[in-house]
Order: sequence, then C-alpha cells, then structure tokens
Amino acid sequence: MATMTAQHQHRYPFSATASPQVVVISRRKYTPTTRVEHFLLILNIVLLPMEEALPNPGGFSVGFFLFAISSIYIISQRFGSIAHIWNHPVFLASYVFLLLSLIFEGCSAFASYKEIIRIAQMFMGVIVIATLCRDTRALRVCIAGYILMGIYLSLYLFLTSYGALQGATATDFDEASRVRAEVFQENSLQANVNNIAFFLAQAAAVTLAIALMSRSAFARYSLFGITALCFIASFLPLSRSGTAITLIAGVAVMLAYIGTNRRASFQRIMRIIVLMLGLGACLLVWVPPAVFSRLTVPAEKSDGTTDARTRVYQAAWNHLPEYWLAGVGAGNFWEGSWGKHSEYFQRHGVLGAHNCFIQIAIYWGLPGLLSLLSIVYCAYKSLPKECGNDPLSLAVLGVAVALFGVMFVMHNLEFKGFSLGLGLLVGAQHWIWPAGETKFLGNMSRKTLAESGIAS
Repeated sequence: MATMTAQHQHRYPFSATASPQVVVISRRKYTPTTRVEHFLLILNIVLLPMEEALPNPGGFSVGFFLFAISSIYIISQRFGSIAHIWNHPVFLASYVFLLLSLIFEGCSAFASYKEIIRIAQMFMGVIVIATLCRDTRALRVCIAGYILMGIYLSLYLFLTSYGALQGATATDFDEASRVRAEVFQENSLQANVNNIAFFLAQAAAVTLAIALMSRSAFARYSLFGITALCFIASFLPLSRSGTAITLIAGVAVMLAYIGTNRRASFQRIMRIIVLMLGLGACLLVWVPPAVFSRLTVPAEKSDGTTDARTRVYQAAWNHLPEYWLAGVGAGNFWEGSWGKHSEYFQRHGVLGAHNCFIQIAIYWGLPGLLSLLSIVYCAYKSLPKECGNDPLSLAVLGVAVALFGVMFVMHNLEFKGFSLGLGLLVGAQHWIWPAGETKFLGNMSRKTLAESGIAS
C-alpha cells in the first residue's frame, strides 16, 4: 500500500501529507460562489458575441459595463479573494509584460499608451473572472454559458446565412470571398464574422468535452447533436482561421480524452470512432460547397494582388531588422511615421499583423515577445493534469487551446475573449485544482485510502 501511495503521489502530487501513509488532498479556502456571481459570469460569456449590436452609452460597450459591474462587486464583496489571487504566476508575468511595454513605448518616436491601457484592462478582466470562478458550481455555469453561446450563434448563422450560402456558387477563393461579403453585408450582430467563428470553436470544444464524459445516454447524444451543430456553424462564416481553430480544439479535446483513457473499454473506443466519423459526415453533407472554396491560401488573387493575411506576414518578415530588438512602439505603428511608411499601410490605413506574437514584437521587440511568451507558458502550466479524467477540466482545455490558436490569427491582445478564457483557467487552477489534480483523481485517491482502512 505504501508503494502504491508513493507512486500515486509522485504522479499526481498533492499539496501536503499528514503522515507517510496518508495523503491529504487540500483545497484553498474560499467563500462559496453565489447566484449573483453565477449571473455575472454567464452574462459576461453569453453577451460577448453580441456586444456590438447592443446599445453603447457613452461610447462604452455592454461588455465593458459588465466587467465594470463585476469589478465593483468583487472589490466590495470579495476583496479577500483578490488578495489571494493577485500573485498568481500568470498575473506576475503580466505585470512584467506591462512594465516592459510602458518602458519601451516611452522610448519610441511616437509614444501612445492607448494599446497598453486596453491590454491592462484585459488583464484586469482576467482577475475579475478568476475571482468569480472559485468553485465547481461557478465553473459549471461558465461551461453552460459557452454551450448556450454556441447554440444561439449556430441558430443565428443557420437562419440568416445558410440558405444564401447553400444557393451560392463559388469555384475559387475570390468568388467565395465575394459571396461572404454579400451574405454578411447586413450582419445584425454587427460582429466580426471571424470572431463569430472563434466563439463557435470554443463552444464546440466545450460541448464535445462534456459529451464525451456524460454518463446519461440522453445527455450524451443531445450534447453530441449540439457539438455537430456548432462544428457545422463554425464553417458558415467562411473563416479559414476559425475553421482551423475549431478543428484543432476539437482534436485536442479528443486526444486528451483518449490519452487519459487508453485502457478504456472496446465500447467506449467504438463510440469515439463513430463520433469522429459522424462529425466528418455532417461536415461533408451539411456544409455548403461555397465554404470549401475559400478554405485555401491563394498565392495570387485574380486582380494580381496577394491575400491580405499573406501580405501582413510578408511585411513582418521584410521589416524584421527594424523592430526585432526594441520594437517601434504601438503609437508609431498605428499613428506615427513608421506605420505609414511600412508595408502595413494600405489604402484604408494601417493593417494589423493578424498575429499577437508578431504584433507585440513589432510594438516592443524581443523583450515584449519574451514576456508575452512567459504569460503563455504560465497559462500552460495552469492546465490541470490528466484533463481527460474530468469533464470540466477537459472543457477548460478546449477553451484554452482555442484561445491559443486565436493568438496566431488575431493581433488584438485586448480581446475580451482572452479575459474570459484565461480567467477560467487561472480560477480553476488556483481555487478548484490547486495541486493540479482533477475531481476524478481526488475521488480515486480517497477511495483507495478508504479501502485500505487508513482514511478517517
């Protein structure tokens, strides 16, 4: 028994031991979450994709007001919880990142601190969400919010664009792009269609994670149906990056589940194979053919120009000697002379780098890039061990992988989706799985000790 306990403790380390034979699974002390906090969490998630369509009094979005209300609530009611979480490694790395950005921006030719303020607000949102998400009840509410978001976004796309896409004809990238512009010209959500695809990628990954580990047959097949709905809907915005992120996040969830359950029964393995084949068949049957015509990277468009995303990546390579060491500054990029005289300047203004890592390197050089990578590394270390053992941890993995993919195709580091996803990850690691063990592993350890007769 001692050998088995030692081996288990080595693989799944817990925070403390009461004796050489007894493993004590500790949890951080916290105040249980309330319905008010659950309401704030689900509103922040569900309303995020539609914030552009909602009123914005004073020029501030509904998302900004929700985060502001949530901040006031936790400062007045949960200040002690903030004091427990402010020094999490992710936040310590973010403080260094913000400090370096302030120093290098101040040294640039056209210093502007608007981008830094927006990014700082994003990290403040991470602290808010991590403080609100203190127990499994709150995490379940968040997961339900992602699933609900996926359902209404999918229905919206099917009702407003599916018929037009199904009847459209496109044989190449240019024709498919024109179809996309016509179909989404009147977008009642007023949201970036690429962002809609990103949100659906997270919803699909979360729903798949819960479906894989659902014990109820009715719940399992219902969730598989919602997963298929979100997967198909994620193709409808004709977003190449959104489609890739959906597939990557889904594969990551599936691999984590299979990796943890390598010795699963034959019936479970067959269920996974059938699920993968079923999702593939749904995509081939239900996704309009015009969508697949845009899932390419054309070397040259019909008018002789290159794709916008290809142009900004080429510009990043061509200008590398100018920014790699200390950057050019955010203000100098968007408003100053560097951006206006660079290859990023087009007829309608300066284009972003379409990549968070490249954009930060352009702003603040190698120090800024390394500090951003340190935040990503700390976030990676916050993932619970053996995610495939627990549906909630598997869902958190799906959200994290999707957001990591978004960083490679979006240059807006102040994106509120980062506040939500990173906040869930930090909150779950700090409050729910502080030593990395999932609920399943904790129950397994307690059961093993109880059966040995040494647990109280």
